[in-house]
Amino acid sequence: MAYTLINIESGEIFICEDNVWIDAFEAAKADGWDPDGTMYDAAYTLDDDLDYIGDDNEKLWRIYTEVGNEFDWDGNYTEKRGQVVTYGDSYYMVMSLKCAGADPALCEFVSKGSFRIC
Repeated sequence: MAYTLINIESGEIFICEDNVWIDAFEAAKADGWDPDGTMYDAAYTLDDDLDYIGDDNEKLWRIYTEVGNEFDWDGNYTEKRGQVVTYGDSYYMVMSLKCAGADPALCEFVSKGSFRIC
């Protein structure tokens, strides 16, 4: 299953195979990029989920668990949970990606700033 990366500002979407994202992430780290860690966005996840839940108790439980997920988030870049890569992190990541010879289309996307990993 592919990664869908969504730019926070423009909504632009970039889709790549799992190995392309994982390899690029590892190459950027190997080139010296020190990841800040992603931010979990419970509101983003809940926005879609709550529309399909009819029971109020189930909605409350879903909200409770998502807020807990936000507090327990480990900042990873490989899960597909709508987590956010910050603008600063993307700036330094793309410099390492270019040095590592990563996919030019991925480099161009990352250079546009903050994005979600879905």
